[in-house]
Amino acid sequence: MALGADATSRDGLSLWWQRPVVLLSALTVLTTLVLSVLSSRRAPEPVRPLLKPGSTEVVAFLPVGQVRRVSEFRWASPVDASRYIIVVRHAGSTAEVLRRETNAQTLTIDAELARRFRPGDYNWTIDAVGSNGLFVAHSNVQTFLLR
Repeated sequence: MALGADATSRDGLSLWWQRPVVLLSALTVLTTLVLSVLSSRRAPEPVRPLLKPGSTEVVAFLPVGQVRRVSEFRWASPVDASRYIIVVRHAGSTAEVLRRETNAQTLTIDAELARRFRPGDYNWTIDAVGSNGLFVAHSNVQTFLLR
């Protein structure tokens, strides 16, 4: 037997109120799920490139392409270097925007350094320096466009 607008339960009470309650409950659950999925979305971690066996080239991989802000530089080195020198220039210029040395394969850009970067095209390279102070590997020029 189908329940109509005037249907009643076994105890004689009207069931008209159940449809809006069920609909509202379903909408609440759906909204909660959508919001939890959207809030858990973050930018994925960049994939570290695989180095070619026998390669002596440092691979600069972050940032590349179009970016909204510069928060860090990342690279992968096939050699065990004691330190790395990162140099960033405006594209088409020899003037350095940034030159830093680090013993890690990442350089975090703090608020003070971030002020050096204005919208535009940039080139950057990495040099790997061995414990003897000699350059042991170099990256190709990597580019990014800061919007």
